[in-house]
Amino acid sequence: AVHAMNTLFQERATQHSKWGLLLVDAKNAFNSVNRVMALWYARVYWPSCARFLNNTYKGHAELVLRGGRGNLYSREGVTQGDPLAMLLYAISTLPIIDSLQNIHVKQCWYADDSSAQGTFDDLKSWWDGLVTHGPNYGYYPQGQKSFLVVHPDDQSEASMVFGGSGIKVVVGQRFLGGYIGQETSRKEYVAEQGQEVGSDCRKVVSSRHGTAAGCTHRIRKITTVPVAVCPEGSPSQ
Repeated sequence: AVHAMNTLFQERATQHSKWGLLLVDAKNAFNSVNRVMALWYARVYWPSCARFLNNTYKGHAELVLRGGRGNLYSREGVTQGDPLAMLLYAISTLPIIDSLQNIHVKQCWYADDSSAQGTFDDLKSWWDGLVTHGPNYGYYPQGQKSFLVVHPDDQSEASMVFGGSGIKVVVGQRFLGGYIGQETSRKEYVAEQGQEVGSDCRKVVSSRHGTAAGCTHRIRKITTVPVAVCPEGSPSQ
């Protein structure tokens, strides 16, 4: 998904093309999803597992508060740590995705991270639809935490179209573990990641207890960042 969206962006986001990639952040998405609707759509899209999901989520989970006068009951969202939570949440987003289908906009969803590419006007219509219909399914987009990636020459135009939405107009931004944007900003991001790895490795050396865990974490980052950020680092190329 990262490389496909990056390839599309590099092809279309040329000078004065008015093309952008909108990266949306949703407020507390996993805890806000409409559970009743999610279970209903599980019966439609995943009937083989619908009964198990219904048995898991049909009741209200009781939260015991230490020192409190009463207990809270979880009626919305999915449970963190549940192996099926991500799958049930993904099912709950299918109706939103279907309602926003547009031949002029390319959508990409991964759990609560939604994104879309298109011209500024088409993206604005898509965004307005997401803001209008998303809350009906427990999806609350946050403009102030969302980003619109554009060509440097189109920043002013993008700011005018999305004025008042709170969306930040940028020339590059992290995306699903990778990075999408102009070549210069991508190189800066990779350099920053390299500096962080070097700094953390030096800290690990001075800490005997955290050496194993720290090295494992850093080795994973060293190997995944180039593949996710750089198209030429993809195994398929």
